[in-house]
Amino acid sequence: AVTNILKPWEHAPGGAARGSCFVVDTSAFDGLNKQNQNGPMILTNHHVVKDQVRLEVGFPAYGDQRFEVELVATAPQKDLALLKLVNYDPNTCSLRPYILGDSDHLQDSVSVIAEGYPLGQTSCKVTQGTLSGVQTLRGAEFLQHTAFLNGGNSGGPLSVQTKEGKRVVGMNSMIIKGGRGMNYA
Repeated sequence: AVTNILKPWEHAPGGAARGSCFVVDTSAFDGLNKQNQNGPMILTNHHVVKDQVRLEVGFPAYGDQRFEVELVATAPQKDLALLKLVNYDPNTCSLRPYILGDSDHLQDSVSVIAEGYPLGQTSCKVTQGTLSGVQTLRGAEFLQHTAFLNGGNSGGPLSVQTKEGKRVVGMNSMIIKGGRGMNYA
């Protein structure tokens, strides 16, 4: 099955996974940038890409054009997956990466912004909420927040506004069904 994780509203044959993802600035990743200079790196959730035979992404700015990606690394316990665009040509596709921030020094009650493609919608949606705190789930630390999430938001960035600009501090990963404001990145 083919998964288009940047256009989750499109249903791929065979019940492919749907979710969101984002291009990241890899200059802060020790050694990774040198190994993978051939294309931008993309972060999403492990549960979005697991069990998929082939992965491709689409960017709304490029219409129906598809870009093949390959899985570079995964951390199932933390629900993380790192992807790389295959055969990327910066002359035909210009992508603006998100800048990663530091989640270790966040204070409770800070405003957060969640982005993604919920419930099969065709454009990115943004919701705002508050950081509730850090919680350990499944042996990993997650940021609990109140920014509203739905299915399809998985893999989208959770950001804060800093004096340097918007910085990604987490990746939306799960909601607690039946809970109110129990969303995790």
